[in-house]
Amino acid sequence: EEKAPSHVLDWVESEVFKSITGFAIVSNSILLGLEADGHSPFYDECETVLLVWFTAEVVLRILLQKSAYFCGDEWHWNVFDFCIVSSGVLDSWFMPLLITIIGQQNRSSSFSSIITIFRVARLLRVLRVARLFRVFRQLNLLIGGLIEAGQAVVWITMLSGILVYVNAVVCTKLIGSKEPGSFDTMTNSCWTLFNMMCSAGLPANVSIHVDNNSWKMYFGGYIIASAWTMVNLVTAVLSEHMVSATTEQNKADDEEERVKLFESDRREYITLTSDIFNLLDTDKDGLISEADFQEVLHLDNELKILASFGVVLGVDEIKAYFHMMALDGAREVNRETFISGMMRLRGAANSKHLFMLQWELQSLKDDVVEVIDYNNLSPSDLVTRPVIRTAVRPPVAARPAGLGLGYLQ
Repeated sequence: EEKAPSHVLDWVESEVFKSITGFAIVSNSILLGLEADGHSPFYDECETVLLVWFTAEVVLRILLQKSAYFCGDEWHWNVFDFCIVSSGVLDSWFMPLLITIIGQQNRSSSFSSIITIFRVARLLRVLRVARLFRVFRQLNLLIGGLIEAGQAVVWITMLSGILVYVNAVVCTKLIGSKEPGSFDTMTNSCWTLFNMMCSAGLPANVSIHVDNNSWKMYFGGYIIASAWTMVNLVTAVLSEHMVSATTEQNKADDEEERVKLFESDRREYITLTSDIFNLLDTDKDGLISEADFQEVLHLDNELKILASFGVVLGVDEIKAYFHMMALDGAREVNRETFISGMMRLRGAANSKHLFMLQWELQSLKDDVVEVIDYNNLSPSDLVTRPVIRTAVRPPVAARPAGLGLGYLQ
């Protein structure tokens, strides 16, 4: 369930805001069509309301994303939105004021030309319809598929052109004199055959040999090859790239969702371990000892939450876990070390076993170093098994129990 935004800028990225913006873009597209049929003061009021919303959207996104608005991954869409909204502001708000101020002082032909240019520039508002491709994902994927299929479409178009050209040569040579205006020149032949390809039938101005079965079969084969085959070929290519683009987009969306869930889960776990540290740090000095860590066994609620994250703390593991966190032999650990250690404990059994193995190897390394120093051994002595067997372990203070402590006894 989506959390309610805590700030106006955060609301810009919410689904509610995106839905309202999408509705505004669709409404603006419909309004452009209505204005083309006839002008009405009501349309101007609707245009003003929509322009206010689009302007607020751009301003809020710039405040939220800052330089990333013009330099981020979607900079091309952002620049497009900025230019379209800026032209709307200039046309609807700034130009009427400019005409009122300057028009009273300057009524020259040059000023009239400027006004004409800005009136023509109002047609740029129709480009707002292109924002629908950003709002509706399937339209965006379709455009992406068209772009990716561009090279294949170019080759199919070239193949169609060759087919038209070859048949134009044949028709001009054989029936050009009988069909003036249709096949009498190469230009007319190409144009007639192109229309035949698009309409999948004979144009109205072509009436050659209606009863001639040979020409019926010829033009029938041409229509099948040019209209049906080429159209199906283009459709297949576009469909393939559309499916490919959709698949890639779905993979990207799934990966993005997985990363978001992972980060959310990670932040929740860090918050939990930080709260546990606060509960264990009774003297509030920012450090907890082994005895303090053992108190976690009495935190039933926190233990259940840890178990839901895959971390199970038992009586036999508490002591080993604490010393795994303090690999340098420290008797106390701070908040950062505690949280880092708890993060490494999380996961399947393999992860915890590797963490325990790291501690055991470190402990074994310390024992080996102490034996070597105590018996004044050199590295070359380590390859002589009798020397190792007769080596004496130094009397050291009691240490935490672990697998590595008994290897050299």
